[in-house]
Amino acid sequence: TTTALAFSFTNNNNQHVPSRRDALQQIILAPMATVLTQAAQPALAYTPDSDPLRESLYLMSRVQEATVQQERFVNKATEQDVLKNKMKLTLRL
Repeated sequence: TTTALAFSFTNNNNQHVPSRRDALQQIILAPMATVLTQAAQPALAYTPDSDPLRESLYLMSRVQEATVQQERFVNKATEQDVLKNKMKLTLRL
């Protein structure tokens, strides 16, 4: 194995001057340390409504929207293979 040598020196006032390698390590590792120390939080893309009736209405409207989109794909498709692939994709989403 090879070992990397880190060089640092002191200036005329006997102050430590970091090497380029030291500076680059600090630049690269500092943001990574910040990311690693933060706790993972759930995505805020969807928060359920506290009212069960509103929540049900919202979910029903999503299903209706998806159904309309599926119907649009069926009406526009000219080839069966294209339709089959689009249906698979939209059902996965």
